[in-house]
Amino acid sequence: MPPGEFFKDSLFIGDSRTVGLAEYAVFGNADVFATEGLNVYRLYTSKNSIRNQKGSLADILAGKQYRKIYLMLGINELGFNRENALARYETEVLKIRELQPNAKIILEASLHVTTERSGWDKTFNNEGLNKMNEAIRAIAEKYGFSYIDINEFFDDETGGLNGAYSRDGIHLMGKYYQQWVDWIRETGE
Repeated sequence: MPPGEFFKDSLFIGDSRTVGLAEYAVFGNADVFATEGLNVYRLYTSKNSIRNQKGSLADILAGKQYRKIYLMLGINELGFNRENALARYETEVLKIRELQPNAKIILEASLHVTTERSGWDKTFNNEGLNKMNEAIRAIAEKYGFSYIDINEFFDDETGGLNGAYSRDGIHLMGKYYQQWVDWIRETGE
């Protein structure tokens, strides 16, 4: 199935890594709500920074019925109390389901950082990301949402983002975002 058809009536929600998807990958006319630094506390107060979708997430969700909604948040929540951030994550996901009851919701694991970055960064590290991702998986299981983990594709043998794919240890280089979209399509989600 061509990417345009697979992602028809889909919405991607996320932070700067999702901005990268919108800027560098080809995935049809999927809508994207993303902005740098987006987290669960700013989900409904942030304005979209990309594509043709303008306005708040509530405006976008009210304006169209989606078939699939992909949500990747987690790294920007690492600077907050984990339990509070996860409770808010759960609340926000349930709000999305309430606003889009017919959409399939796919929770995405947050992309790891490189092992080098993880070793010196006290906030944005893989230990914290793994705990967030485990909790996000549990939320997906609790409510019957799908869960996908791109880390299995981009991690190296150390369990961190492969350094060959990133210049800053957090974000993918542009040429790798298409592989991410292709991987999602191959998972069937």
